[in-house]
Amino acid sequence: MVRKSPFNVHNRRSSALASRLSIAGNPAGGPCGPPSKDPRNLRDKQWQANAIRTLIQFLVQSGFSQAVSIKTLQSPTAKDFQAIFKFIYQKIDEHYVYQKKFEEEVPTILKGVRYPYADGISKSNLYAVGSMHAWPLFLGVLIWMVELVLCGDKISVDGDGDLDEMIVDGQKVDHTFYDYLIRSYDNFLEGTDDFETMDAELMETFDQKNEKIIAEIERFKKATATLEKELNALKNVESPLQNEERIRSTLVRDVRSLKEHISAVDLKKQRHKDAYAKLRDQIKSSDDELAKLVEEKRRLQIIVDAQEMSPADVERMTSEREQLGQALKLQTAQTKEKMETFLKMEISGQKIVDQLEKQIQSFNSYAYRLQLTEIIPSGALGVPGTPQLIAIAMGGLTTVPELEFRAQVARPDQIVSLDLKNVMRPMLIKLKSHFNASAHRVHEDSMAVQESLDRLAETYAERMEEVHNIENQKRKEEELYKEEKQMIAAQADASKDEIESLDQEIQHMRTDVRNELRLAQQKAARISADYEELLKRHQDHQARSVNQLVKTLDDLIAFRTYIAESLTDIKQMAEEDLLATESNEQDELTEFSSGSANAMPMTPSRSIAYAHSSKYDGALPASRGDRVSAL
Repeated sequence: MVRKSPFNVHNRRSSALASRLSIAGNPAGGPCGPPSKDPRNLRDKQWQANAIRTLIQFLVQSGFSQAVSIKTLQSPTAKDFQAIFKFIYQKIDEHYVYQKKFEEEVPTILKGVRYPYADGISKSNLYAVGSMHAWPLFLGVLIWMVELVLCGDKISVDGDGDLDEMIVDGQKVDHTFYDYLIRSYDNFLEGTDDFETMDAELMETFDQKNEKIIAEIERFKKATATLEKELNALKNVESPLQNEERIRSTLVRDVRSLKEHISAVDLKKQRHKDAYAKLRDQIKSSDDELAKLVEEKRRLQIIVDAQEMSPADVERMTSEREQLGQALKLQTAQTKEKMETFLKMEISGQKIVDQLEKQIQSFNSYAYRLQLTEIIPSGALGVPGTPQLIAIAMGGLTTVPELEFRAQVARPDQIVSLDLKNVMRPMLIKLKSHFNASAHRVHEDSMAVQESLDRLAETYAERMEEVHNIENQKRKEEELYKEEKQMIAAQADASKDEIESLDQEIQHMRTDVRNELRLAQQKAARISADYEELLKRHQDHQARSVNQLVKTLDDLIAFRTYIAESLTDIKQMAEEDLLATESNEQDELTEFSSGSANAMPMTPSRSIAYAHSSKYDGALPASRGDRVSAL
């Protein structure tokens, strides 16, 4: 993988002093210098192990040709460090060519890339890279360069297109501003101080982005207003959950009512089925009887047809038939009346049965609400004839059983599961008497409690009166105590004043002694501080003088190099211009010689002046930065 470095270190190194000599006054290239001490704990074993793993990962991902391992990087050789350093620096400046010894160029390279702690790297350390005291420093250098390369990769732009945003430390950063900083710094190094054009471009870019953001904000505001309206509308109406709960409770009641109605309808259906079965059996028996009668009639008709009858017999038979017909009509009418009476009685009985069923349901409902419905044992209430049931006692009181309605029974007294007259009535009377007795007992208990409460109230009043008397006595005792306390306090104040006067005298004596001792100590401290200050000022002045001398020599050497390169360039440009002038002069002489006789002759001095006026107008670079860029 080939990395495109965003740092133009070659151009910066060749033009930094030429374009900005004012930077030489500040070694850091800014208003304040680098930190004097590396904040990283380079001597920590854990930090070194993490740094080695990071370095190996970077080398492997970047395609380092040599084999590296943790054991190798714990104490590398000078050759290994040189290969790793050159590989990483090539990612920063791929056009750099090493011209001197590696140990001599490393400090210059580190200062060129603005390594904050380049002053701590010396040539002696470079000759012993793998030593225990030198390797942590160079490991910190390599990690810093790796981070520099990774940072450059993050802010660089791929050839496929520009990125508006990038991720730095887990946060989105606008790439436009980084591009602006890089271009401004390049112009700054080239000697340009006018950044108004780039500022205008940056402002225009941000304005365009802000328009999108403002439109997005407006859209969000409209959406927020719509949602707030919907929220207010939902707040003003009843909660859907409460509405659904109310509907649910209504439906549950309806379901319970429907189940009860279905049960009643099923009972009625069963009764009608039973009645239908009885009627079907009766019809079948009637059909059988009718068939027998028809057969008997046919047999008798045969017998009658075979007999010889006289007119008297015919008249007698006719009279008997008329009598039988009248008797049949009378019987049919009586049967019809009885059937109508039976139907009325059946309807009335059905109504009574329905009322009885409703009464049973109402009784069971009230018994259930009063928590009286339960199975009771045989003879639990002292009533003979109670059915054999399971005994369940609740708080010493046996509860009433639940009644059941039985539609298909042989006798009317079996329609209800228990005998109402001989069982249920005595049972309810027993429960009534029991509850009355309980109510009397509760009333008597409440009366006893009320009497106890009255006695306690009287006792409380007596105790409160005693407490009041005790408080009055306590108040008198407190007044006596305060008077005696004031007398003792007055005596104590007098003694305290005397003690304080003695303490003040002692304190004055101690203060005088301490002041004399403090003055002596302060005088000694001032003398010592003056000595240390003079010594420090002497050392600082000596160090500044040496640094100023070294810096001045560096500036003179750089300036001398720049003058030599500029003179060489000017000399070369002058030679090229001279050759061009001579060529133009020859051409002009030829043209003038072939021209008209009245034209002014072109003298050598005039041709040279003309050539200079036409060729050297704006030919030289406008600034030192342009000349250096041209070089």
